[in-house]
Amino acid sequence: RRGRTWSCPFGRGLLFSLILRPPVPPACAPQATMLAAVAVARALEKAAGCSPGIKWPNDLLLEGKKVCGILTELDAETERVNHLVMGVGLNVNQVAEDLEPGKATSLRLHGGKATGRVGLLQEILRQLEEWYLVWRAGGFPVIREEWQKRSVTLGRPVRVQLGDVGLSGRAAGIDEEGALLLELPDGETRRLLAGEVTFEDSYGFEQEGGLSCKRG
Repeated sequence: RRGRTWSCPFGRGLLFSLILRPPVPPACAPQATMLAAVAVARALEKAAGCSPGIKWPNDLLLEGKKVCGILTELDAETERVNHLVMGVGLNVNQVAEDLEPGKATSLRLHGGKATGRVGLLQEILRQLEEWYLVWRAGGFPVIREEWQKRSVTLGRPVRVQLGDVGLSGRAAGIDEEGALLLELPDGETRRLLAGEVTFEDSYGFEQEGGLSCKRG
């Protein structure tokens, strides 16, 4: 995507996509990425014994390094979503030589032992189903609360790149539709649904984020 490549040695990661058809307006579609992040984080807590942080909107981090990325692609009309494709890439049993130094990690590197991928995938799918049903029932406030508990973005200085325009400010919060509220130095608050985010402190690295949208 955007000229960037993703590589994963055979048998060492989990790479999968789900097709969903939620009865929601397009404005609510970014919430799907957030529910996926919560679901995968919960699955890793249960099945792998680790506690990842969530970087807005779609990355899971362990000790500041990326272990999982989520991308949601949307096909929609003006007032309805036709379908969502939710893609998940999780580093499971990669060793250091498989990953970009300083930026990515795996469950194996974090925990010191190999993780069974089948059982892990089963738990992720259970969690995705559970949180998808919560979302369908109008439970995004619960999802947002769970997301905020695990956030490593909120309250921090960030830079968000929107095409050729970059905005720097403080990640002040997440609104009721899942957008990032960026507080600019002049006091203005901008509402952002996507962007490339860089932490402007010593913690992190650049992340591509957001929703890819095709309208029909």
